[in-house]
Amino acid sequence: MHSLAGAPSTLRDSWIADGAALTITFALVVMIVVGASGVVRVVFAVAFVCYVPGRALVANWSSAEARSQVALPVVLSVSIVTLVSVIGLWVHAWSPLAQFGVEAAASVVALAVAMLRRARSGRPQSTTRRPTPGRSP
Repeated sequence: MHSLAGAPSTLRDSWIADGAALTITFALVVMIVVGASGVVRVVFAVAFVCYVPGRALVANWSSAEARSQVALPVVLSVSIVTLVSVIGLWVHAWSPLAQFGVEAAASVVALAVAMLRRARSGRPQSTTRRPTPGRSP
């Protein structure tokens, strides 16, 4: 596994990448809710489109995460957002804010699942076996 700098990736890199994706998503949601506009919102929107949906997918795909923390999420994000937009346009139901809402909600759920799975697998497992009721050892 390789991190952003090419050194071996650590579990910490995954937590940072997921945290960054969640931060981008929540910051953009807040900006939309309060009606903020300007360069900062555009930067967060581009960051979301270029990283968050792909990161949510890669975070739950361990073999892909082992290979790429940045490149694959970017390719997948742009592909996912483009595909959903094209389908929305094709069926005459495209709404940028509705599409963002669906993608943001799906990304947050997927990132939360990945983080919970990572937290559970990171916990030390007990080495003592507990007897199961109704079964003999």
